[in-house]
Amino acid sequence: MKKFIFSLLYIPFFILVSITANAQIPVTVSGSPVTTPALAGSYGSLANALTALNAITAYTSGTIIFTCAAGSSETAPATGLVIGSTTLSPLLSATKTVTIIKASGTVTLNAGLGTALATSAAPDGILRLNGADHVTIDGITFTDGNSGSATVAMEFGVGLFKRTAGDGCNNNTIQNCTFNMQRVNNTAGTAPMIEGSVAILVINSSHGTATTAITPTNGGTLPTNGTNSGNKFYANAINNGNYGIGLSGFSAVTGVGPAPVATTFLGDLNNDIGGVALATGNTISNFGGALSAANPSAGIRANNQWSINIRYNTLNNNTGSGVNHPNVLRGIYGQAGTSASATISNNTVTVKGEGATFQVSAIENAIGSTAASNTVNINSNIVAGEHLTATTGAFYGIYNTASAAAVNLTGNTINTINSLGTMVAGILMSNSSTTISQNKIYNIQSTSTG
Repeated sequence: MKKFIFSLLYIPFFILVSITANAQIPVTVSGSPVTTPALAGSYGSLANALTALNAITAYTSGTIIFTCAAGSSETAPATGLVIGSTTLSPLLSATKTVTIIKASGTVTLNAGLGTALATSAAPDGILRLNGADHVTIDGITFTDGNSGSATVAMEFGVGLFKRTAGDGCNNNTIQNCTFNMQRVNNTAGTAPMIEGSVAILVINSSHGTATTAITPTNGGTLPTNGTNSGNKFYANAINNGNYGIGLSGFSAVTGVGPAPVATTFLGDLNNDIGGVALATGNTISNFGGALSAANPSAGIRANNQWSINIRYNTLNNNTGSGVNHPNVLRGIYGQAGTSASATISNNTVTVKGEGATFQVSAIENAIGSTAASNTVNINSNIVAGEHLTATTGAFYGIYNTASAAAVNLTGNTINTINSLGTMVAGILMSNSSTTISQNKIYNIQSTSTG
């Protein structure tokens, strides 16, 4: 039998390097807009389309619709792509609108590599409005893949910023979008910025001076141009991050009440999170949970808001793929709004806390303090949660401290709360004007000795 011996010869080889162009979102323009300069019929990327949009100096008629190609993706710069400019923003109106929508499938706008924190004047984000009005963003996926640290992660997915004191973001709609954020970003925020990562951020400042609050000026209409008012957030799916939706408005002190006068009122008015039906409610999941988090987290946070609507949303900070938050945790937090009216109803909220001494509350409201014919409605919510590592930390199902002229708390279900804290309350109210009726409170467990 013959043996065959094969010797391994040195064979030169080449390493092939393929250079692939950066992915882009091709955009088709429709809607028959009449603008100067005229828009092209299509653009090779969303960045190019928005550059052309922001360069418009005259907008005579028609609507602008940017349709993003199915299955496409693009990476934004660290501080985000921008809608709005000194020439475009003053032109937009109810009859001169901008819509960004996907053709079908999944269209993804990815975050760039961040360099800032929530203490920075120019925070990182994926897309921001610069004093733009009547803009609709429909069906886009916003993804922050920067999980390495708080610095490289985004501070916002979509941010609504004021261009000037007299030019805020009004009557915009963000709907049917998906946000994939990073919980690693829980760093402190320099007001009016909010702590850590926020999927949808509405803020009383300009990008570039984000940590400096603006005193809005009156634009002569209701809502005034200098506010962030009349914005709608419908049917969005928000995953991870430190906050789902965060509104941080101007602390208005004049013209407050249920029907503010345009010449005096400068606060955010009539922002809407969830609409009036299940179909328009948002789903906010797995928020909070940063390792050794030093700051609070919430699904929805509304600060200095008047006549806000928060309805039909589903919130759960740990669906099984999240992390219980080891600091102050709130599902829905109505932080402040002097003499404001508010509606927080028809929401389903589950919160799961970690840590020994921090408060957990499913729904907490202080909007409406200082009564002035205002009404706060907290109705038909379903609340559950747990805080199994608590020692002195309190757990509140529904907690209202606002001294509004009328507080209606009816038809809520507080079900299955398990906490080891020294204070456990299904409902805790501090207002003698409260109407409490037809609420169901059951299966509340606490094994604390307190």
